[in-house]
Amino acid sequence: RGDITVDGYAHLWGPRFQIMDQPLLLAPYTVIPVKTKRQSGFLLPEIGTSDRLGITYEQPYYQVIDEEQDVTLYSNLMTDKGLMLGGEYRLVPDVHTKGIFKLDYLFDQETQGTSLYSDNSAMSRSNHNRWWARGKFDGYLGEPDWNIKLDLDLVSDQDYLREFSHGYSGFSKTRKDFLQYFGRDIEDNDDELRVNRLLLSHNWADVGFQGLAEYTQNLSYGSNSKGSGKGRENDPTLQRLPELNLHLYQTQLLSTPLTIEGRSQLTSFWREYGTTGSRLDIHPVLGLPLHFEYGSVIPKGGIRGTTWFIDKYEGEDDDVDTDETNPSRFLPDFTASAYTEFSRVFTLNEESEVPADADTFTWLKLKHAVQPRLSYTFIPNTDQDKYPYFDEEDRIRATNELTYSLTNILTTKTGRMQPSPENQGQTGLAVDYLDVARLRLEQSYDIREETRNDDTDKYPNRPFSDVLADLTTRLSPWLYLTNKTWFSPYENHVTEHEHTLRVFYEDRAYASFGLDFLEEIDEYLRQEQERERIAAFGGGFGLTREWSAAFLYRVDWESGTDLEKRLALRYDHQCFSTETVWSKTDEDTRFEFRVIL
Repeated sequence: RGDITVDGYAHLWGPRFQIMDQPLLLAPYTVIPVKTKRQSGFLLPEIGTSDRLGITYEQPYYQVIDEEQDVTLYSNLMTDKGLMLGGEYRLVPDVHTKGIFKLDYLFDQETQGTSLYSDNSAMSRSNHNRWWARGKFDGYLGEPDWNIKLDLDLVSDQDYLREFSHGYSGFSKTRKDFLQYFGRDIEDNDDELRVNRLLLSHNWADVGFQGLAEYTQNLSYGSNSKGSGKGRENDPTLQRLPELNLHLYQTQLLSTPLTIEGRSQLTSFWREYGTTGSRLDIHPVLGLPLHFEYGSVIPKGGIRGTTWFIDKYEGEDDDVDTDETNPSRFLPDFTASAYTEFSRVFTLNEESEVPADADTFTWLKLKHAVQPRLSYTFIPNTDQDKYPYFDEEDRIRATNELTYSLTNILTTKTGRMQPSPENQGQTGLAVDYLDVARLRLEQSYDIREETRNDDTDKYPNRPFSDVLADLTTRLSPWLYLTNKTWFSPYENHVTEHEHTLRVFYEDRAYASFGLDFLEEIDEYLRQEQERERIAAFGGGFGLTREWSAAFLYRVDWESGTDLEKRLALRYDHQCFSTETVWSKTDEDTRFEFRVIL
């Protein structure tokens, strides 16, 4: 019982939180807001246990600043680590602007003589002060046509993101929020390179501009690696401060049948240790599209001009075959593509035969389209060792390659009689189209590999690439299969698989199976491909309308080890949900309980 003031507060005596008439939590008295606007206050806590963290209790507090901003503060008590404090700031001042920024700090009671996730002694963690700053922002400069995007991701040490991956302020929740609100991801939690970017862009009809400042934090270098020769002063990680890009989108060249497109880039490269300087790269391309009754042929030719402005040669570039501060490179390239399509439509049922009382769509027609495609790329082989090396753009790989593919697409036209929105009381035919199957076969022929004379006694010439079979099918709304298979014409067996099978049954159950398979190969072009067998099984089902369960199992069959096990039990009420999760990985075993309003 209690007193409730509309758009005010509810004062309750003896409230109980119960599931299926069984009380789980109770209090003699409580106050809750029943207002129509956002209100500040404590949110529901998260409670759990972990082999590594101990007993965990995370309590968030939500503070409304105004209609466009709010802050959530977190206190996460871990009996084996200490108290982690954090905050999340959100803003949406207008329809073109939004941002989320998060910061967490922990004075860790424990340090590790070696990294928890690496056998490399140089990756030891000796710091007590641990933190993670991250955020994303979308906005504009002056006017909405000048777009700004910001990605922030800085962390104290290489173990932090894997050690604190769960909870309100953990890595998994952060990644989910960024993908949901910005459509942009962050690097995996085991990636030692954390990328921070500020991008300014503007697009006109035929021209686009992007200005980029990019800083990459390399967790292999820093305070945790002192004494190992991997301090900050030895960090060779490349920073782009800044990079300016100007794109000319494909457009007709005056009144000629030619097309013109291109890009230019000016980049300033900086790093703690290594060669520094700037690079200007200009790449115009002319094309001549030729369209015929039975297909199209599009040849394109370009020339790439590159000039470097070197401040200093240091590190691996000390022995480059030049001491020029302004070396230049000119490199032509040529591409050509040919494409056509053949199709035929098969009638399965006439529209007049669609039953008026059918609950499902009736297949009316089936279209089979065949798309052959042929493309050729040529870049001459030139000596580029005399030029400085910042990234892969400084070593343009010589290419003389022919790629051919054949794509089959099956598209259905289905129909169902349903009430007409225009003529009430009458029914009309509603049609729908669906690509039920797409099969692409593709292979390349490397002419340079055919003429290679180096190491032929150890690595015989193998100009043909693996044959790729890329199959996507959706024969029904409840069955979805994606499959990529690579077959070697020289090994005479499959070298790689990527399979994913998903099955759905309305909203009641789903199941998925995934298999990633790599065969060990020692070839001239891929000497580092090692054998892998990774399988994943997952699924979920509804026990009742309120109760549901889900599971996930990932295993490395090659090494015979379990990668991840996860079980979840969930109860969904009209006003709240509860979730109990148990998970086990190589690094940790966790038990979590949460209530979601």
